[in-house]
Amino acid sequence: MYFLAKITLLITLTSSAKPHTDDSIGKSCSFYTRETWDAAAIDHCTRMSGTAVTGGTSQSIRIDHVDDGAGGYQNFWGNWRIGRKGDYLVTFDNCKGFMDKIYGKCGGYGGWSNTDFGTIFGECIRI
Repeated sequence: MYFLAKITLLITLTSSAKPHTDDSIGKSCSFYTRETWDAAAIDHCTRMSGTAVTGGTSQSIRIDHVDDGAGGYQNFWGNWRIGRKGDYLVTFDNCKGFMDKIYGKCGGYGGWSNTDFGTIFGECIRI
């Protein structure tokens, strides 16, 4: 377990993150407070926890109508694209760690984080 935690920490520290801009998934928006981002990320990570994503595929969840912290609602889109090292088991803790990293680099807009096993997305999508 210690070894796995150390590897997860190393992956988290060596990955990069980029902010979301308008794309084929949807228009960019923002969760205006850390609390509203965390609420969406926790919902996503709870749903994804225990999911084994097969290498070469992706698994996404869109959570509709999430409070954006400014009196409006947005969608939260999370995606795990695993393409570099076989299958990957998503746990709540590693998911939340990546969502925290994305928020730290990209703020409430969300974005993506490249890792040695694939790319993790957590994005605010305008309704």
